[in-house]
Amino acid sequence: MRPGLPEIKDIFGPGGQLSREIAEYEIRPQQTEFANQVLEVLRDGGTLLIEAATGVGKSLGYLVPSVAVSLSRQSPVIISTNTKNLQEQLINNDVPIASRIFGGEFTAAVLKGRGNYLCLRKWRQLLEGDGNKRVEAFVRGVSSSLPSFPCGDLAEMGASRDFSLWERVASDPTTCLSSACAHAGDCYWRKARRKASQADIVIVNHSLLFSDVGCERTLLPEHDTIILDEAHNVERVATEHFGVEVTGARVKREMERLVSAGGVFQSVRKKLGRRLPKLRRLAISSKIQEIERTLEELSGISERAFSRLSELMQAMGVCNSVRFGDERLSLPGAFQEMAFACSRVEERLSGLLANVRENAELIKDTEEIVTEITGGSERWKSLTSNLVFLWEASRPEFVYWVELRHGDDLALKACPVWVREEMREHLFSQLRALVLTSATMAVAGSLDHFMFRMGLEGDYQPRRAVIDSPFDHTRQVTVMVPCDFVDPRHEQFSASTSELLIRLLEAAPHKALVLFTAHDMLGQVYAAIAGPLREKGFSVFGQGLDGARSEIMESFKSSRRAVLLGTASFWEGIDLPGEALEMVIVVRLPFPVPDEPLVMARSESLMAEGKDPFKEYFLPEAVIKLRQGFGRLIRRRTDRGAVIILDPRIARSSYGSVFVKSLPTAIEPCAASELPEKVSAWFRNVNVATETAAAKTPLKKTGKRG
Repeated sequence: MRPGLPEIKDIFGPGGQLSREIAEYEIRPQQTEFANQVLEVLRDGGTLLIEAATGVGKSLGYLVPSVAVSLSRQSPVIISTNTKNLQEQLINNDVPIASRIFGGEFTAAVLKGRGNYLCLRKWRQLLEGDGNKRVEAFVRGVSSSLPSFPCGDLAEMGASRDFSLWERVASDPTTCLSSACAHAGDCYWRKARRKASQADIVIVNHSLLFSDVGCERTLLPEHDTIILDEAHNVERVATEHFGVEVTGARVKREMERLVSAGGVFQSVRKKLGRRLPKLRRLAISSKIQEIERTLEELSGISERAFSRLSELMQAMGVCNSVRFGDERLSLPGAFQEMAFACSRVEERLSGLLANVRENAELIKDTEEIVTEITGGSERWKSLTSNLVFLWEASRPEFVYWVELRHGDDLALKACPVWVREEMREHLFSQLRALVLTSATMAVAGSLDHFMFRMGLEGDYQPRRAVIDSPFDHTRQVTVMVPCDFVDPRHEQFSASTSELLIRLLEAAPHKALVLFTAHDMLGQVYAAIAGPLREKGFSVFGQGLDGARSEIMESFKSSRRAVLLGTASFWEGIDLPGEALEMVIVVRLPFPVPDEPLVMARSESLMAEGKDPFKEYFLPEAVIKLRQGFGRLIRRRTDRGAVIILDPRIARSSYGSVFVKSLPTAIEPCAASELPEKVSAWFRNVNVATETAAAKTPLKKTGKRG
């Protein structure tokens, strides 16, 4: 080992520092192995793909080597996660432990995307402006929380998620006065970046990491070493980052930023003081009116374009999304008109900017006005560029589609079919050392699929490892499959599922998470089971039906007997140990939806390469998703529970063995009629075994730790 680098066994092993620092610390050989592998690649350089199952303790397992190498090399290590929960766990739980191990010799900082931080200049403008009840409520909420949150994080302050108001006070590079701002010394974003620039460990999320890539690596401190946790989400975030999106709501927001109360034009008009000669003042006002007329024209064009597109989709029988730019669908010509109109707005903003600069000495707060207009011009230039890109739809390596959002808002989208080359060129090739880790990367024990998706092939030759869980899954969990159940593709599947769920929960009334792959079926099942189960004393919660995700999660946690029906985001990121969650019910195997535009494009791409899309894409993606759902259940060594997979294809199909090999314990096939009693009997038996074991365990003596 190089000087300054500790021996991992001295920290994680028997009698090590962790056992001295953490009461009842569990020594796990898996965690020691994980930490050793991470340390080696951080020390020597290279790339490591390492899956670490739930219970290994991977966050501390990579944090300790990261601190050691950062201090040794005097160079920061970037740790990137997908979720806010993991960021908070790292900074609030793991960093303090590591700090005790290293004697407080290192510093760590969390850096979020710029739009998360309050801009004090914009905040002042909002306070001084004419506020309605909505604004007043927003101001009260932020004002009451601001003293308790010195970092200026709007989300932590519980600020309303009213996007238009959030945007009016959020930090934004296009409207930032930088060091010329009167609030520069107190700026939350500048303070957060300054703290990150001085830290040994910088904790970010994947979105900010790729924003840094897009800004030519100017957002984060100079670095050459990255840990990517929750790495199974990296490709999705990269795909979004390298893509383009225009919505009707985005066009409307950009118009409002110019013309609304407290907008750019109101600000300019207020600051055209008496020192400015009347004719010059009229000239500037005339420029603003010209832009306002263009915006009024654009509003009509935008409404016409999106309305016509909606009509075309309805005529095609499209409910959610459809590709465009080929024989399937062409965008209405009004979208080209939109691009021209947006371009005129940008040109006329540039003209207004020139007028303001010509009269700089006679206008109050000129630099502030110039920044506001310049920022607006840059945003309209970006919007124009995006619209032209989408209208032309000419890049064969991209897929283009239109998507229906909540509230009937349509989104025009485009993204690369694959992002392997982009990640290699813009991120991976810039690094000395890279670790990608997650609890769900492997398919039947192999990381080949993950390597392919990430573009880590050829010259990279990454090290690979799969670290098994320290949990005893054969004892802690049962996996049951009703092998004679209705095929999910049959029209009776929804009704049969509802009936079986009611019988199952009546027989085994434990808190359950029911995972779906489609909102439509979730709604059908919810409508069928909610009444009967509530009559039996259950609380029933449905995603998108009973409030926001966070609200129904809190209600579910506080309920004694409850069932939660979820899709999409509920397959991962939920940590409910013990009796808070004792059953996970997977309704059907989570294959990608074949007619989703990106899925369809990837399938076509693989077929063009002579590959089997099912084997190379659909199957491994479904396996990883199933493993994520499975992982919601057993979170601690003391957890017990049942996973029920209602899709009989896992037991009956030729490919079912790939799923089975990817789970940590064997499945138990049974008849659907027997399932409720079998699950109930398993819980009775496991409870008896737990009580017997507890009775045999001697009471521990209490006293001070030495």
